[in-house]
Amino acid sequence: MFARSIIRSVFSASRMTFAMLLAVLMVFPDGVAWAGDTRCPATAGWNTSGVPLTNPIETFGAAVASTNVGDVMYVIGGYNNTTTGTQLGFQNQILHKRVSGVASGTPGTWYHSSLWKDPLSTTEVVGLSRDLCGVTSNGYLYTVGGVYFDSKTDPTYGNTTNMVWFTPISAADGSLGPSWTKTTSLPVSPGLQLHGTVVLNGYIYVIGGSTDPIGDNYVWRKQYVQQHVYFAKLDASNGTVGGWTQTTDITTTGTGLYKTCPVAYNGSIYVSGGESAEGALSQVVYATPNSDGSISAWNPANGLTISGTSTTDSAQAVVYKSGITLIAGDQTGHGNDWPCVFQGGVVNGGNITWNIGAIPQLPINVSRNAGATSGSYIFSLGGSHGGTDVPTVYYRTVP
Repeated sequence: MFARSIIRSVFSASRMTFAMLLAVLMVFPDGVAWAGDTRCPATAGWNTSGVPLTNPIETFGAAVASTNVGDVMYVIGGYNNTTTGTQLGFQNQILHKRVSGVASGTPGTWYHSSLWKDPLSTTEVVGLSRDLCGVTSNGYLYTVGGVYFDSKTDPTYGNTTNMVWFTPISAADGSLGPSWTKTTSLPVSPGLQLHGTVVLNGYIYVIGGSTDPIGDNYVWRKQYVQQHVYFAKLDASNGTVGGWTQTTDITTTGTGLYKTCPVAYNGSIYVSGGESAEGALSQVVYATPNSDGSISAWNPANGLTISGTSTTDSAQAVVYKSGITLIAGDQTGHGNDWPCVFQGGVVNGGNITWNIGAIPQLPINVSRNAGATSGSYIFSLGGSHGGTDVPTVYYRTVP
């Protein structure tokens, strides 16, 4: 794993602009922010959950569903970069727990449910990498594409897939299953990973991503980074996904984007930050779908910068009661974990006014963390801190 990280770092360094390099030089090699950097306000006000993730993982896949016992949180798959062995660090489970238990300092544990199984290998459970955003809708939980691993795939890094799966969520207690159902696959060959997924008005949308076929070796290459957007109708009665349709490509700097999770707010889809083949993006764009689910245009919103530094790749956006919050991330797209938390108020028909400081920064620098929201709480789950994955869950109320 160390050798693999070095190789990926070398490739990433070759893509740096001079301005990005200067930003990276302000950071110690382990990713901890330079002590003299005051672009983020002092840490305060985040609580550490007594229920850390079962393993140290990086994942974008966190979702929340309403049940009879209150909101339940789900953490889908993930990747643990400290694990060695044939299957490396691919996680093959979904963690779930009542939000009230996660937003507490009382020690506790997560419940486990197995991920779907490869239809050609009914005895082997796959493991999803940090590859997809978590979505729930109409009492179902969905996984879309991603990187998976079993003994038939590449023995080192796994393979990218275009498969789409769903499983029912029990209204009684939030448990999953008892089984997964494979539904309409994405029209992307061989598959898609690190894409954005969001549900709005009964449609599911898949935005950007990388078609790197083997694990995440070269996800950043231009020929793999996508700007396409697909959508499909969800059948509320049985959970199936209808046929996928390609709609207006997302407007990005460069040739596409990946490593960003979109959010739906007030009838529009917002895509914040991420990374293109050229590096981290500061842009924010939004679109308001038509009644048939199609998207006519993507509109620019105010971008994300801190003293002129683009931010952020691998950040997690969540919706809160009166706007959008973007949690931490990678400041440059090249291993510079960042603790900043942006609060965005939606104004002027869709544009955003961003505020750094209304919500304090996280206690640690982190990227590739999952974000979630429920009621007045926002959460940061796991992620990569200085090149090491962590299981820590932070939470706090929003202003």
